[in-house]
Amino acid sequence: MVVRGFERPGVYRVRLTVTDSAGRIQTLTRFVETADWEAAFAE
Repeated sequence: MVVRGFERPGVYRVRLTVTDSAGRIQTLTRFVETADWEAAFAE
């Protein structure tokens, strides 16, 4: 499992690259949007 945190809400490009035991490489790139959890759950 990979966990990544961000300091501020926003849109970030996330890239994951894996290499298997045969040396083959695969890369996946996605954009993720993070939220301001403190503001979202403030009463």
